Amino acid sequence: CGRLLASLIGFDFIDASDVIFFREDGAFDGAKTYESLRKALEKHKRAVIPGFYGSLPDGRIKTFTRGGSDITGAIVARASGSDIYENFTDVRGLLAADPETVDSPRVIGRISYRELRELSCAGAKVLHGEAILPVSAVGIPVNIRSTYSPDDPGTMIVSDTGEESERLTGIAGERGYTLIRLGAEDIQSRGGFGSRLFSILEGYGVRIGHLPSGVDGICAVVPTASLDSNREKVIEEIKESLSPDSLEIRDGVALISVVGRGIGDSPKTGAEIFSALSEAEISVLLTDRGANDICITVGVDARDLQKAIRAIYRRLFGN
Repeated sequence: CGRLLASLIGFDFIDASDVIFFREDGAFDGAKTYESLRKALEKHKRAVIPGFYGSLPDGRIKTFTRGGSDITGAIVARASGSDIYENFTDVRGLLAADPETVDSPRVIGRISYRELRELSCAGAKVLHGEAILPVSAVGIPVNIRSTYSPDDPGTMIVSDTGEESERLTGIAGERGYTLIRLGAEDIQSRGGFGSRLFSILEGYGVRIGHLPSGVDGICAVVPTASLDSNREKVIEEIKESLSPDSLEIRDGVALISVVGRGIGDSPKTGAEIFSALSEAEISVLLTDRGANDICITVGVDARDLQKAIRAIYRRLFGN
């Protein structure tokens, strides 16, 4: 397809496998890629470069994860020293919520790199989350545009939106999480309890999404898929190593993240989120402000995900 497009529009063709490289462990090799790609682009005034793949040291083709063409575009933008990276897709821009859940959500005009990363990790799929990394490192703005409405301004993704006051950006949510709840009297006095739990999960390749804790308990929120392959072993080791007073495993959890400038420090936004869920008769299983001031995350039963997102959107953004 890349060769056909290059021929059709009269551009040169550069095969991604010749300029985008991965290391033996499968990780993206930025140093080698940027040097090779920069030299290749100097020889071409205009070029078509296919997305989503590159090559391993032995010459085999390797792909990025789904949506990897977004990453390729960002890599090319950085290597070429572009002033802007325009990414054309099938929507008008980044939306404040999933249009399959919320009817006609508003388009986000401007958003920071950090805000987009939070929304992407929470389930927003318009732009691959890793596509921000190459361009954010050098401050290249990204413009999400619609292929079907190319005159629409779309969404600008920048280092700083330039706003000083609190501002709501968007909501995203995703199913497929499990809560691992451990109860133990005065858990915080047991040295290294949390670090040992983290070590056990990490040892089995279980990624921790959130780790809220209290005086007599700690809760790890993990992707169910990463837990399932070693579930029994993980449970057994937790019991043997930590000897908790109680252990609860709850599947079928969804996480919802509300993202915006300064909302983590805002008493109003948190209150509005809980009021919206209370009025919708949805129980909150967990809450986490995270390590910054731009995101508030709540956990709900997966069956309530869409209902919860609609309730929060109505309260924060209006109908």
